[in-house]
Amino acid sequence: MGAPGFPETLVSLLFCCSLLTSGFTLCNGSSEVRDFVAAVTSECHYLNGTQRVQYLDRYFYNQEELVYFDSDKGYFIAKTEFGKPDADYWNNNKEIIEDERSSVETFCKYEYEIDTAEGITNRRDPQSSDAAKNKMATGIVGFVLGAVFFVVGLVIYMRGRKGNRNIHYNIHNRKKW
Repeated sequence: MGAPGFPETLVSLLFCCSLLTSGFTLCNGSSEVRDFVAAVTSECHYLNGTQRVQYLDRYFYNQEELVYFDSDKGYFIAKTEFGKPDADYWNNNKEIIEDERSSVETFCKYEYEIDTAEGITNRRDPQSSDAAKNKMATGIVGFVLGAVFFVVGLVIYMRGRKGNRNIHYNIHNRKKW
């Protein structure tokens, strides 16, 4: 049996690529995800350095914001009916409210000082950064590898076609019919 033809090679290559890019299926064979996603974000919004800082502590469930803390208001605000019990409980707990209110000083201003000391405010031109150069090199390497695989696949295909010609030989006379 000769080398696989171009269509078979292409199909198997596309199948492998689709497996790599699509992720894995669940144990029952479906790709439907039934899990929930819970997320919390803590955001610091700066105006004129640290002269005016707003701290937001946001709580999400399935990509929907349920409740958030706003340092300008000083309490939790429910965004949906599901967030109302949490907001009521947290607003009635003095320790939680004081901890959230102090986050402007202990979290936001502290992080701002660290970031400015590291030079985050003096960012370099992104086109001359090392990360941009590495991304460019990665893209070039990917292109070259893709071209190499294409040429190798084409060579395999052409050799497979040469071996599959319908030429019959007479075994005794060694002549073509």
